[in-house]
Amino acid sequence: MRFSYVDQTIAKYTVRTPIKGDDLQQSLEYILIGKPLAYKRIGKNIIVLYEDDTKKQEASGQFTSVRLTIVDARTSEGIYFANVTISGSRRGALSDAHGQAVVQHIPYGDYTLRITALGYLPLDKALHLSSQEISLDTIRLEPSDIRLDSTIVFGERETWRVSDPKLRVQPSVIVIDHRKINSTPSVLEPDLFRTLQTLPGVTAPNDLSNELYVRGGTPDQNLITMDRAIVYQPYHLFGIAGIFNTDAIEQVNFSTGGFSAQYGNRLSSVIDVRTKSASPNKFSATGNVSLLSSKITMDGQPNKHWYYLVSLRRTYLDFATKAAVWLKIAPESIPYSFYDGLSKVVYRPNTLHEFGTSLFFSQDKFFSKHRDYEYVFNEFNVSRKLPMYSVGRLDYGWGNLNAAIYWDWQAGDLFRSRVTISQSKATIKLDEDLYYGYDSGAPDSIRRRTDSLNALQEKRPFDTRNYIVDRGFAWDTQWEWLNEHSMYLGVSLNLIEMSYYWKNFNAPPHYVQVFYDFAPDSFRYQRRTTNLAFYIEDMWKKGDWTIKPGIRIEHFSSNKRSLLISPRTAIRYDVSPKLALKGSAGIYYQSLFTARERGYIGFLEVPFSTENQVEKATHIIAGGEFFPNPNIRLTADIYFKHFNRLYRKDRSSDSLHFDEGVGDAYGLEITYRRIGNKMSFEADYSLAWVTRTFDQKTYVTNYDQRHTLNLLFSYRLPKNWTVDARWVLASGRAYRPTEFYGAFVDINLFDGSVGTSPYAYEFGQKNLDHLEFYDRYPFYHRLDISLVKTIRFNAWTLKPYVSIINTYYSNNPLFYDYATSGSVITNEPDPRRLYYSKRKGYGVPILPSFGAFFEF
Repeated sequence: MRFSYVDQTIAKYTVRTPIKGDDLQQSLEYILIGKPLAYKRIGKNIIVLYEDDTKKQEASGQFTSVRLTIVDARTSEGIYFANVTISGSRRGALSDAHGQAVVQHIPYGDYTLRITALGYLPLDKALHLSSQEISLDTIRLEPSDIRLDSTIVFGERETWRVSDPKLRVQPSVIVIDHRKINSTPSVLEPDLFRTLQTLPGVTAPNDLSNELYVRGGTPDQNLITMDRAIVYQPYHLFGIAGIFNTDAIEQVNFSTGGFSAQYGNRLSSVIDVRTKSASPNKFSATGNVSLLSSKITMDGQPNKHWYYLVSLRRTYLDFATKAAVWLKIAPESIPYSFYDGLSKVVYRPNTLHEFGTSLFFSQDKFFSKHRDYEYVFNEFNVSRKLPMYSVGRLDYGWGNLNAAIYWDWQAGDLFRSRVTISQSKATIKLDEDLYYGYDSGAPDSIRRRTDSLNALQEKRPFDTRNYIVDRGFAWDTQWEWLNEHSMYLGVSLNLIEMSYYWKNFNAPPHYVQVFYDFAPDSFRYQRRTTNLAFYIEDMWKKGDWTIKPGIRIEHFSSNKRSLLISPRTAIRYDVSPKLALKGSAGIYYQSLFTARERGYIGFLEVPFSTENQVEKATHIIAGGEFFPNPNIRLTADIYFKHFNRLYRKDRSSDSLHFDEGVGDAYGLEITYRRIGNKMSFEADYSLAWVTRTFDQKTYVTNYDQRHTLNLLFSYRLPKNWTVDARWVLASGRAYRPTEFYGAFVDINLFDGSVGTSPYAYEFGQKNLDHLEFYDRYPFYHRLDISLVKTIRFNAWTLKPYVSIINTYYSNNPLFYDYATSGSVITNEPDPRRLYYSKRKGYGVPILPSFGAFFEF
């Protein structure tokens, strides 16, 4: 073939795209998408024209749009990233996670529609366009013999290359869909946060916790949003499970650092959860029954204008344990339950406008009321049982209520606008008290004693009422203002109200970490704060270079300074079609923080805002990605994160006073992914250092973990069986003992068999807050395996599964603590010291689980 063009108008456009196995027409359609070029084929000649030269053909001004849905012919599941092209036009599109695609601004005429997707046979369809909008019937593609397993494919090359240019230029961004989440072995049932914990740069404090420590940041420094509404309390089950129903998730954009100027008021990472918004069916349902809960998600698109989604989940621990007690196979029930739900409605009157609303709620409930005669017997040290008993009552609940409405307007290819109004509310309620009662035949002396004790107890009940409400408005726009420039501009306003109250806490210091490291006995805090932000970014594409400078300007009413300016930039250089280099840098601010640095599980997080300057961090990231072939992806990032300003609760005072400090986090992350026909493999390695400096003392944090290696494996067995596995190996995290009077760790008595030093007791007081030395947990390793069988009955799909957590029982400690009795070392020369051995808290045992996914 010969190409003809005019140098003055065409030569400035350079196209570099690997083409393999495609015919000439398909190659040309793919190459010219996104370029202001069109072509005509005359005999053996290809004439390439500048778009302005084709205006004569479009003089009538009559254009149309084509909307279609592309699904798997066997499973009816939407096909992600199918390529849709219109012959004789540069117009084209890619399908979303539900297989939907819209090709806009096509002149009236006769065309050939061509649809291609990796792992499917191509399809051609003749089109006659002569109306304002055409909605085609569902397009069904037949799988080819080289179809790849989709259970662990996420964030692959096409995701970074085409789906979102903003994500493509940013380093340290991972795109995950619900299939990846559901295929990752997890405790009891699939969980978003458990999946994120397998990624490089992410650590957790122990096996139980669902918290995310991202590149040296704490959990409160992660921005978690669902459909653009901020989620402040993302955990169920005392922090062990997440609140997101994975079946309702379309995709998650996870940025571990250097994120866009669109996001603010956080220092470490962004977890942007997008729920489903389209479906190829009028009605469909997916669900899961596991040992933890049962859930169902129903959605559908009754016509081209409307979409709906309803998702519900509830645990049955309370029902199951009550049944176990009734069957006399358990001594007592567990008075705990949780539930959550999501509803969403989307209305598309045409291809230009989309309106949507969503409502999410979650609630955890723990209520216990227990009568105890032994407590009275032991408390009053009596020699006989009295006709008197104690009643302990605990009423504990926490939850979320999030609502959002949005309007998405797309004016052709040049302008797009999205307005979002949201409200997020997180609440905590906890009541605990103790009172006394007596039997019906109790003497008057017991009755009088009981009444007097109750009169005293009424003055000391524990009570807490905490909530935070965030009312937000955001307007985000995208402008294609020049051929090589895309402008992103937006404003946001958040009105935040915080109200915290508790009294008569009276807990030992190492329990108070549920609020923050050291909390006063009684406390009241109320504050309203306003956050106003404006951002602008210009993504400039010039040849093989993509540069995206931006700036975010913020005003926090709680801050002493009026305006805070955050310059940010990202850059990408395509060395070749297979190799790209990336980098980013920026300044980040955060006005809310939890001030909790210690603790095993955080489940009563309450963020604070002070009159001081807000927290601040600086990110610098450099990395690259290499694609030797379409099935292999290798990425590497090096990062440096300096925390210019951090706050921590003042340990020496019960007042709400915070110490100011700094910190550093830096490291290397490498990821290798290989997607095969039957076997897929992923390896993630992290090398990291995390330090903090307070009171002019630098120390490593308890989430400093030097080496982490995650290996993920998936293999398709015959007869529709799939086995997924995850093995993790990590060096021990740093730890130091909880502060208590007269206690310290004797570094000279280090026990090499367990990798720690014993605790010692010395008369007097010793503050262990920031010792120059520290111990580490032993090396951590664990293997998780799951086995899934896919069974299809016409329109039904059933996937029973079994998983085993900690398959070969690696005895990983949950925590180390001190023992207050026993194992005393008495042969020390200094009689003033008594040395105690540590007490080891074990992690998860071998934990089998089973359940079933269903879909129809």
